[in-house]
Amino acid sequence: MNARALVAALLATGARCEMGGDATPSATAPTGNLALAATATASSHYNVAPHETAFLPSLAIDGDDATAWSSLHEGCAAQLHVDLAQAATVATVCARSRDMVDDPGAAHTDDSVIESYELRLDGAAVATCVLPDWRQVYCCSVPTPTAATRVTLAAKTCRERADGAANTGFKTVQIFAAEEATGSVRDATLVGNRNVVAGDSGDVSVFGSDSASTASDEATLLGHDSRMLHSDESTTLGVQNSVVSSDRAIVIGHSNAADNADDSVLLGSHLSTSVPTQVVIGTYGAASHAKLVFAAGSSAAPLNLVEVHADGTIENAHIARLEARIAALEAALLSCGDASCSDLKASYKTSGCCPAKRRRR
Repeated sequence: MNARALVAALLATGARCEMGGDATPSATAPTGNLALAATATASSHYNVAPHETAFLPSLAIDGDDATAWSSLHEGCAAQLHVDLAQAATVATVCARSRDMVDDPGAAHTDDSVIESYELRLDGAAVATCVLPDWRQVYCCSVPTPTAATRVTLAAKTCRERADGAANTGFKTVQIFAAEEATGSVRDATLVGNRNVVAGDSGDVSVFGSDSASTASDEATLLGHDSRMLHSDESTTLGVQNSVVSSDRAIVIGHSNAADNADDSVLLGSHLSTSVPTQVVIGTYGAASHAKLVFAAGSSAAPLNLVEVHADGTIENAHIARLEARIAALEAALLSCGDASCSDLKASYKTSGCCPAKRRRR
């Protein structure tokens, strides 16, 4: 394999989420979101002028986390119905509540949010799903995956405004069918597409696309459009892969996602991460236009430690703030007209520390 082919093979990997009974944080979710081809209706939607079409039910399933469905003053009576394009064995539903303030940095939030909802398949309640924080997507597994055409999310507990019921709703709803598992294996290598390693699998390598590792520690996935769920200390290399609730994972590649994956390392470009204890080497989301970023934080709240741009410029936000403070102190000193400043100003200029002398060097 030549150098270019080797680099191309290494540039890939990612992450996402699928959870159990009471839900787990995730900014993204497994591939194959059935909601994208579904239709949505609701118990009501906010239609007060001039917002008649700004909060339609369809905006909860459009794949855009910036849009949302809002009920019309229903509070915890709100319900969203998602009708699938065809019957499917539903295994996982992911959702993010809307907040009326809709600003993660605002001092006052948690205003009319859904904290839990009853999940119904064709009208039958199958689980209660918890949404601990409206700022994230949480996934909830169906205890017994069931074939259905209608998925209902009915608000169950809410944090409402002091003056009564308000405009609760969802920003994001995602629906996923059950994976068809290859089985529980150990110390094995699988080659091909659409392999699923599940159960108590371990020390497994999977080469191919559209594969999945579920509850399989120390696994390696090489390919694209693959998913790692609850697979700690695993590695994924490829494009458009997802790693969810898989701690201490290594993710290498392009357009990959890691959600609820503590103490993980991401290398590549266009990465998506929702956990602040990760290390990112590369770029993620639209947080920076730099060529290379050494970063921590998440896509929603990035903390870019060092940015290297195409022209060779290196930026460090903390150093920039320090330099601004130094410049302000210099300006104050050099503009000082008091006699007590004379000796200090002379010493400062002699040492070559003032801006004018720095520029000449």
